[in-house]
Amino acid sequence: MGTVAETLQMFDNHDERIWYQAVRMERPLTDIREIPLPEGYAFRNYVPGDRDVWIGIELSAREFRTREEGLDAWNRYFAAEEESLRERMFFVTDRHGQCVATASAYFDIEKGDDGHTGWLHWVAVRRASQGLGLAKPLVTRVLARMRELGYENAVVPTQTTTWLACKLYMDLGFRPTEESLKTAEAGWRIIRRLTGHPALEGIECASEEEVLNGPQKAGTGDGDNGVTLHRVQYYETDMMGIVHHANYLHWMEEARIQFMDAMGFPYADMEKKGVVSPVRAVSCRYMEACTFSDEIEIRTWPEAFNGVVLTMRYEMRRRGQENPVCTATSEHVFLNRSGGFIRMKRDMPEFVTAMEKAIREHEKK
Repeated sequence: MGTVAETLQMFDNHDERIWYQAVRMERPLTDIREIPLPEGYAFRNYVPGDRDVWIGIELSAREFRTREEGLDAWNRYFAAEEESLRERMFFVTDRHGQCVATASAYFDIEKGDDGHTGWLHWVAVRRASQGLGLAKPLVTRVLARMRELGYENAVVPTQTTTWLACKLYMDLGFRPTEESLKTAEAGWRIIRRLTGHPALEGIECASEEEVLNGPQKAGTGDGDNGVTLHRVQYYETDMMGIVHHANYLHWMEEARIQFMDAMGFPYADMEKKGVVSPVRAVSCRYMEACTFSDEIEIRTWPEAFNGVVLTMRYEMRRRGQENPVCTATSEHVFLNRSGGFIRMKRDMPEFVTAMEKAIREHEKK
């Protein structure tokens, strides 16, 4: 992959060739130095009717693939708070008065506005206007507004595929949150490799293969995303000395939880947000018996997702062997604590994006 300069030419922002993982950054709202816009550009605040303008900018910047995705995001984030957008949502206009960029001084929509931490949301610049020096002035204007609204800290959720945005945020003083460094270690190694940013100097660079395929292709199988290593315990065997068939279900759960952790969506965090994911169906096909002390590699990936039902697939092999000992699938739905279905495309679009990208990546292999 070469030097950072060569990397800049190889990958675009919102580049789906890059392995996806959600990450999060933060910074205190002190010493905000507003950067002026280039000549001919100006800021303006949201006015009623700007929904489609916002969606158009986000579509152009590749935040969404379809207008329907944009509508879902608008309804999830802003529909109930449109009156407050007058002081929270900003646009950049060009010399012709066309809106070419947007960002919002918002809050955590899951936990609500705590008055302490503001969230930098949906930063986007139209493709034709990227590279003109608009993003940094826009972000610093939004950060200054957060401070005016009384917030003390700012958080920005982003992802490996928008690595150029990650670099911009770090240039402006954002740093990885402690939690993100733990739950998205592979993602930060990828961002370190792509940006070469000095703020990540203590983080090991990802390999070229990891940047494209994630750690499941680059490691030994021990703890990689997509691969879980399980050593068969004595209590998992039956009177015949082989693993009881029910234990494979436990291995699948273990691998699925590790996979979600590595993707940046730990089950524990989802449950804190009121999202539970019960099993709807499971299927296993047993090829060979496993015995005490066998080391089993469990490869895990999402096979299909329609926004309601997520199908996960598993291949289990003895470490170092090619033939599987078991293949399996499990189906999962997403419910709230009352047992009602959650519209994942509306309520957790970043999760849907990550699963769809993982499905496409596996189909290419």
